[in-house]
Amino acid sequence: MEVLLTRQSVAAGDDADEHDERIDVPSNISLEALLERVREMRYLASIQGGKATWSVWSDRALAVMAQEWESARLLPFAGDFFSHIKPKALHFVYHAQQDPSVVFDVLSCLDMPLRPV
Repeated sequence: MEVLLTRQSVAAGDDADEHDERIDVPSNISLEALLERVREMRYLASIQGGKATWSVWSDRALAVMAQEWESARLLPFAGDFFSHIKPKALHFVYHAQQDPSVVFDVLSCLDMPLRPV
């Protein structure tokens, strides 16, 4: 299956490259495994200091990824929700150097479809 990845830029110099990427993955891939693949691809920009924080969205917030974390943390019900979305697309929102635990806690309180601006 094809998954479209999009992300925000981290700085003006980061805008020189296109951030949309399509990847092929097995149709039964879990959200956790998909996010690990994104990490391995180095799709998300890293920043000096090693503290970039990203939230992962589809029709709603699904997870938080942080440069200093070894793996993504899924938000409640994200894995099951993502399995029903068609077409598959993930958008990564950059939260600068915000504490990823705080971003996770705030997004965990949201139980409604939202789209990042």
